[in-house]
Amino acid sequence: MSAFTYVLGRHRNTSSVLSWGPPLAAMLVAAAVIAFLPLSLAAMAVVGVMAVLVSLVRLEWGLCLLALAVPFESLKAIELGGLSVTFTEVLCGLLVLAWLGQGAIHRRLPLHFTPLALGLTLFVALAAASVGVAENLSLALKELLRWLEVLLVYLLVVSLARERGPQRLLVGALFLAAGMEVLLGAYQFFARVGPPSFAFGSFLRAYGTFGQPNPYAGYLAMVAPLAYALAVFSGKGQADPHPRRELDWLRLLAWLALGGTVAASLMSLSRGGWMGLAVALVLVTALASRRGAVLTALGLVVLAALAVLGLSDLLPASIASRLSIVGDYFGVFDVRTVVLTPENWALVERMAHWQAAWLMYEDHPLFGVGIGNYAAAYPRYFLPPWQDPLGHAHNLYLNMLAEMGAIGLASYLLLIGSWFALGLASLRRAEPGFPRALALGCLGILTASAVHNVFDNLLVHGLNVHLAIILGLLSLSGLRRLQIGRELSWQEQNKARWRGRYH
Repeated sequence: MSAFTYVLGRHRNTSSVLSWGPPLAAMLVAAAVIAFLPLSLAAMAVVGVMAVLVSLVRLEWGLCLLALAVPFESLKAIELGGLSVTFTEVLCGLLVLAWLGQGAIHRRLPLHFTPLALGLTLFVALAAASVGVAENLSLALKELLRWLEVLLVYLLVVSLARERGPQRLLVGALFLAAGMEVLLGAYQFFARVGPPSFAFGSFLRAYGTFGQPNPYAGYLAMVAPLAYALAVFSGKGQADPHPRRELDWLRLLAWLALGGTVAASLMSLSRGGWMGLAVALVLVTALASRRGAVLTALGLVVLAALAVLGLSDLLPASIASRLSIVGDYFGVFDVRTVVLTPENWALVERMAHWQAAWLMYEDHPLFGVGIGNYAAAYPRYFLPPWQDPLGHAHNLYLNMLAEMGAIGLASYLLLIGSWFALGLASLRRAEPGFPRALALGCLGILTASAVHNVFDNLLVHGLNVHLAIILGLLSLSGLRRLQIGRELSWQEQNKARWRGRYH
């Protein structure tokens, strides 16, 4: 009797034996390939195979691995035919393959196509059409891949994390990843580990694994509002039958993540990150309760009064000078007329890239220079002495205008408008406790991202995947427990096919 016949004899359910085929095949192929790879690539392959095996056991765990991998995307990349493929992109592809593989095994693919997914699909189609006008195809395909990842990861989250348990695990993974970045940033800040240009007095601006303080602060601001909402508001009106058992560990993690991300954001000295985080926390507070809305309104009145006093020269000189710096940060000026100093260098550099993006739009008003091609077109539009394109326009909206024209920018604004509409609708439908706090936090993250994108581009360094996870959690926060219970009941009718697990 052969080994295969013996195994079939011990297991009457042939499908249970065949379900081991993908993991065993992956292990054999990986062992054969890893032996011929360089050490760094071999390590990535080992982690990738482990991710596939984990995903085949529980796809929700694969989502948690993806959330943990986001801030470390820039550590290693693979060059394939002119395209730079990062570890997060590989992990995302492997997770999609595992998802499809389980669907093939069980002869059913768990897929929930929402209205937001339709909007993302239409935008991805528009981005694909923009590839046709791009002069650098590899850059265009790279940017298109980022948006395709947003769509795929969003579909994975809304299809696989529909239960509260997987949602809490996924949020916990986001907090753990941010915690590692906080520790690294604190080490860089106090030990002065990093480029000399980041030095600030006795310290050094924290930048984590992102290479620059601004995207590092942007990432922290895309975690802190969720931590704030879960730490402060998840226990209000709790509808879960066992709130302490289910939420205590997550609320403790949320408090730690909130303190760490706010402190690390201060260590980054990123004004764009501070603005995004401040606006997001104010919005979460305003939407959380009537008292929060009243306090927010009073704060806005105070800020308006300060602005009027500043314009009237009635404020002390020290405070007025601080406010003038904020005005300069938002102001628009011609970089060719400014005398460069160490104090205004960063502002003038950003404005030079904004003006280059506008010049691209003036030459290509409808369709732009092609998605992902800002850096490729920059040598024809830069203003001396700013020859370095820096990869993007340091303003996502101007970058979109330059690369995809007025049509692309209008489509993107409609897209993010639909995200906020979804968030407000989810907030109205969400049950008290964890679901409502989840909706609040995700809305805060979208706000922080929208504000910070005025001064940077937060669709880099894996943050597009992070954004997709947040959008998925926001969609799920509005699902009522009764609705989820009905789906689980339907799944129980297919227990033999699904092996008793809800995916």
